[in-house]
Amino acid sequence: MTHYKIDGVVIKGESACDFLLINEESRVAYLIELKGSDLVKAVRQLEVTEDMLRRELSPYTVQYRIVANKCKTQEIRSSEYRKYQIRWKGRLLQKTGFIEENI
Repeated sequence: MTHYKIDGVVIKGESACDFLLINEESRVAYLIELKGSDLVKAVRQLEVTEDMLRRELSPYTVQYRIVANKCKTQEIRSSEYRKYQIRWKGRLLQKTGFIEENI
């Protein structure tokens, strides 16, 4: 596993996601955003990060993770957020509080 702090370290001056976690064995890269509650801003940060690191991430399947402190139902169901869920076809996981998974 390789872990990078992205926002303010790898990418400066842009609104990027917080972390990148890479599993070299399974060839999966996880873009991770820790957010208070603004899911639309979170997905945009994930998207900006992926665009800026596109060449470096090309050998990997990219997964998107958002860990939020609180989310309103209308925010989760918003058309803006839903378009990312549809585009990223099951690769976007959002949870409140924490996400725990075996990677």
